[in-house]
This record gives sequence, C-alpha cells and structure tokens, in this order.
Amino acid sequence: TLFRSADDYEGVLIYIPANNMSACEALLIKLKSADQSDDAAAAIQDRIQSQDQIFRGYAPEQVELLEQAVVDVQGNYIFYIVDESAAQIDEVFRSVL
Repeated sequence: TLFRSADDYEGVLIYIPANNMSACEALLIKLKSADQSDDAAAAIQDRIQSQDQIFRGYAPEQVELLEQAVVDVQGNYIFYIVDESAAQIDEVFRSVL
C-alpha cells in the first residue's frame, strides 16, 4: 500500500469523492526524501490499475478518466490527479512549485 504510516512522508493531502461511483481523486505528497519517489509512484500506479479493474465493467467514462490520470514527480513532491481537467490542474501544480 501507499501509506504504511502518515509519518513516512513530510506531508500528505488527499481528496477522495464521497461517492464511490467516481474515479476522480487527487493526492499530493511531500516526501521526506526524493529516494521515496519510486516506491510512492509505483503505489500510485497500483492504485490506478486497481481503480481501472473496479470501473472497467460498468463505468467506461471513469475508465477514460483513469487512462488520462496524471502522476507528476517534481523533486520531493508527487502529484496524482484523476479528473477531466487533470492536465490543466497539473500545470497549476507545476507553476506553484
């Protein structure tokens, strides 16, 4: 799993919709060390695959969103977003670093 403990990272911000019919979600992690980025990015990819399997049978529009998900590693930060505006939101993320 991605989080063994919140103490593994310097900071975590997560958005998960209250409705489980939506794949939209966002995650921002401030790593304690850039060495953590590969493991965290791999866990995010596992999450995307897991969500894809859940939605594949009954919500093709959610699968399309997952296929356009953004996982952006910038130094000690990892940003993950599933949203119809994911690319634009990622641009904002990059601009504030």
